[in-house]
Amino acid sequence: MKILVMSSTGKVGQEIIRELHKAKADYRAATKSLERANALWDFPAPIVYFNYDEPATFAPTLEGVTRLFLLHPEDRPGRHHTLFTFIDAVARAGVKEIVFMSALGADLRPTDPLCQLEQSVVRSGVPHTILRPNWFMQNFNTQDLQQINTQNELRLPSGEARLSLIDTRDIAAVAAKLLLKGGQSGKAYTLTGGEALSYGTVAARLSAIANRTITHISPTPANELQRMKDMNWDAELIYFMEWLFEDIQRGYTANVTSDVQELLQRPPRTFDQYLHDYAPVWQIPIQS
Repeated sequence: MKILVMSSTGKVGQEIIRELHKAKADYRAATKSLERANALWDFPAPIVYFNYDEPATFAPTLEGVTRLFLLHPEDRPGRHHTLFTFIDAVARAGVKEIVFMSALGADLRPTDPLCQLEQSVVRSGVPHTILRPNWFMQNFNTQDLQQINTQNELRLPSGEARLSLIDTRDIAAVAAKLLLKGGQSGKAYTLTGGEALSYGTVAARLSAIANRTITHISPTPANELQRMKDMNWDAELIYFMEWLFEDIQRGYTANVTSDVQELLQRPPRTFDQYLHDYAPVWQIPIQS
């Protein structure tokens, strides 16, 4: 058994690599950024160069692979069609099982790229498991970090709506378990944290850990989408954000499931545990 982890330097991928390393698994970490990968882990991970824009890398990367972790890379908004080609290559390569990470609610929107990718995985004929996680806790120490530390703001058009945020380490633990064990063909899991929090509550808890006041700014969804257009965001990414905002307003993101508990035989990490583990990033403001 050889496991291939796509987007291995992403929020979830890098944690899956850590889980597989601890399990002494036979795996490869696929990435187009060899420099980032070599600096990311404190152990020698087996890294292979891969680029969706270079189809010549598909076959060598997939050689000998029996189980695959796949997701829509964060840096490729609106470019899901190249993943259709890769999924075809996965089927031709004889991969035995795919663990595909989608997103909460993607199955409810047939025109959404993530739903289309789910369907592509199903049509491939490769046995598969689909993971649909809610929003990541780790967003606060990555893409939201500069705004938090330089402006003392947390911006999201959510009002008092709640989100059952999940720690990416829990998503990775679920994915690694499925990759190591297999046998979950055709199943789908909705992965959430154990509590649903408003962004006002999130801001208050961040304030406590950072020892300063962090304010939740909640514009209207229409105003936030216009701001993204004015900042020349990719059109497909704006569309993706639009349906995420709709999910929040409709209460979908407040759903709390037991899937993490059932799969890992332990509760998901709490938001307070996440804050404790990452506390230094908010206590030492970054330079703008």
